[in-house]
Amino acid sequence: MYCKIGILIIYGKYVQVNRSLKENILLASSIFQRQRSNESLPYFIPEMIRQCLKEPVIHVGNLETSRDFTYVEDTVNAMITALETQNIEGEIINLGTRKTRKMKEILDIIKKEIDVEEKDVVVDKSRLRPKDVETLIADNSKARKILGWTPTTTFEDGIRRTINWYSDNGKIWGYEKHGWLWRY
Repeated sequence: MYCKIGILIIYGKYVQVNRSLKENILLASSIFQRQRSNESLPYFIPEMIRQCLKEPVIHVGNLETSRDFTYVEDTVNAMITALETQNIEGEIINLGTRKTRKMKEILDIIKKEIDVEEKDVVVDKSRLRPKDVETLIADNSKARKILGWTPTTTFEDGIRRTINWYSDNGKIWGYEKHGWLWRY
C-alpha cells in the first residue's frame, strides 16, 4: 500500500506538470490502515488492536465520540481518480463514508474480530482529550458526483485487514519500535 501511495505522489506531480493543472483539495476523513514501521503516533484503531492482542486490560479515552473512518485503499483510489478527472481544478472534495461509528462500537468490533470480547476496558483520564469534537463526518456527495467515487471497503473488512497485517508483520507498530506512548 505504501508503494502505491508513493507512486500516487509521483504520478500526481507528473500529471500536474504535464497537464498544467491547478491544485485541487481533497479532504480525507479519518483514514485507517496498516501503519508504516516509522509511524510516529499511535492512533485509535492500531492502538486498540495492540492492546486487545497484548495487554491484560484495555485503556481508553472517550469512547462516545463518533468518527467517519475510510480505509486507506479507498482514499488512495479517490486520489488517483481525482488526478485522472478533467476539469475539476479548484474543487474542494470531501472523502469519507458518510457514516460515523462511536469509538466504543469500533473497539467492540476489534475485540470481536480478535476474540477477546470479555477483556476489561478501563477509562484512563490521561487519554481524554481536553477539547474533543463529538462527531466528525464527511459529506462525500461531491466525490460521488464529480469523481464517481464511493468507498468500497466495508469497515469490518478494513479492520480485519489491519489486524491481519499487524499479526503477519510481527505484531509491532512503528511507534512501539520507538517506545512512543499514547499521547492522549
